[in-house]
Parts: sequence; structure tokens; C-alpha cells
Amino acid sequence: MRNSIVLVGFFVILSANPLSIDPLAIADIQVLETINNGQTVYRAPEEHSAPASMARVDSPRVGGDRDSHGCIGSAGYQWCEKRGECARSWEIVEAKTGDTAADLAADFADQCSLN
Repeated sequence: MRNSIVLVGFFVILSANPLSIDPLAIADIQVLETINNGQTVYRAPEEHSAPASMARVDSPRVGGDRDSHGCIGSAGYQWCEKRGECARSWEIVEAKTGDTAADLAADFADQCSLN
């Protein structure tokens, strides 16, 4: 999909492709939907002119998805057992040239004792 951004575990659908519009219009781009690990965690209200193919869903507010440890998954936080706190993988894993997403996920799992 051309109007999207993909981050590790996240997929964001935008109202326009930031690479093909006037740079002065980038601030007008709307986030239409955010998907985290296959689940919609945010969908823009219908007044933001989402394409007709995107049916409205009732989803929790972004940030309202705290897990049993209080970590906010939609903000990228996961429980890190070794640290005893919520952590974002990209904040504690140092990426090296040539690392794949799987390498980074494995490093995070090692540093946080994920099962």
C-alpha cells in the first residue's frame, strides 16, 4: 500500500503518500488507521475522509490498552522482566548494520526475558 508506513510490529495507513505530495502539504496528512500486531489500535473518525473500503470499527483509544503490567502496547511498550519496567525495543536494543527485524526482536527478547 502506497500510503502507509511500516514499523516493527506496526502498520500505519495515511491519507496521502508523503513521498508524492507537495512537501508543504505533509502536515495535512491524516493517520487513517494504525495496526499493531495485526489488530487495529486506532481508526480515524469517518469525517477524516477515510476510503470507503475502510469500514468503521469500534476500537479502544490509543493509550487505553494497558496490559497487566501497565504497559501501553499501542505506544510500543512491552513488559521487560529483567528491567522490571515497560520498555520499547528500539530504545534498549542497539541496531547494528545488517540486523534484521528478527535479529532485533531476538536481542530484545534476550534482554527482557521474553518467552
